[in-house]
Amino acid sequence: MDVGIPGEFAPEYPELSGSEAFGGYRSVDGVMGDGHLHRALLRALADRGIPIRYDSRAVDLVTDQHAAAVVGVRTEDGAVLLARGGVILATGGLEADAELVREHLGLEDASIWGSPACTGDGLRMAQRIGADLWHTDNMMAVTGITPPGARHGLFAMMLRRRGYIWADTNGERFVNETAPAGHGQALIDGQYRLKPDRPTWVVFDEATRRAGPISPDASVYPVGWSVVMDGYAWSADNLAEITAGRVLRAHTIDELADAMGVPAPALGESVAAYNADCAAGLDDRFGRAAATLDPLAEGPFHAFLSKPVLAWTSGGPRHDEYARVLRTSQEPLAGLYAAGGVSSTYSWANDGGFHIADAIVFGRIAGEHAAVRARQQSAATGAGVH
Repeated sequence: MDVGIPGEFAPEYPELSGSEAFGGYRSVDGVMGDGHLHRALLRALADRGIPIRYDSRAVDLVTDQHAAAVVGVRTEDGAVLLARGGVILATGGLEADAELVREHLGLEDASIWGSPACTGDGLRMAQRIGADLWHTDNMMAVTGITPPGARHGLFAMMLRRRGYIWADTNGERFVNETAPAGHGQALIDGQYRLKPDRPTWVVFDEATRRAGPISPDASVYPVGWSVVMDGYAWSADNLAEITAGRVLRAHTIDELADAMGVPAPALGESVAAYNADCAAGLDDRFGRAAATLDPLAEGPFHAFLSKPVLAWTSGGPRHDEYARVLRTSQEPLAGLYAAGGVSSTYSWANDGGFHIADAIVFGRIAGEHAAVRARQQSAATGAGVH
């Protein structure tokens, strides 16, 4: 396995202390995405003869009779799997559970970008035995398109032309659309905020439609469930999506507003004001850079409704530097560890790949600590460790 850097990437939050330590993206065999890391990890398990129980969903943590330590897990079918050194939670986030998303993130009807298995099981199991939680209101979401009735959304972005605006459900432009949003958050009005933080209409013109696909396919960006697992390839000219109704199309801005269900005067004023800014080379309301001010000048005009498509969540059971999950008293819950998306050390403003690094680093730390714990317990009882 060759681990390399597929390209040079600057830190996404250069203004933050410590950003100078960012070293770019590492990849497997020089390729990012498309399940390469997953396959490499599966090979490592196979080489060591470590089995995977795909059909054994854990639903509860098993503690000893004094509830002083976690000694195993109980599966959905009632089986109990015991662990000598401890249980390591690596169950991912909560983004695929609508109830937890409403409770912790305040989002309704959110679609997901990644695995449907990230249903918050680790958080629930740990919380039931007294675990403390941290930053469970944190998330990373992308600007996306979700087909009606679909669970998974597609990443949507304009790469080739900037002839578009974002309008709210009142038809009014509300933000600098091109403000850098390092994996979900942007520095807006002095605060790091989810971008966009509300249902948003992306409105663009015919020249932008012709410039290239709104959503990248696997040859450009092999990331996301719909692209990698379902094999969806967005059309190069966006016409298939327009025909399918994923993207609205109208001859005039007023007709487009009617199709969107927003007030036509408000949308018309937003487009006119933006086009005037393009002509002047200055966005004096939202501060969009002059180089990004391509007008919405050529009809027909288009729009799609984007809601935050959840890529991952960051919070969960609080853990210490040894990956040990902590009680609300901040004492370790003996025998219980957490790594990766179930309890990421990163919250807002993290660069791409940080959650993967968190899983690998704290997974290793947890494994080493649990192995030492198993040896100590075996030595105390006179039993061997196998």
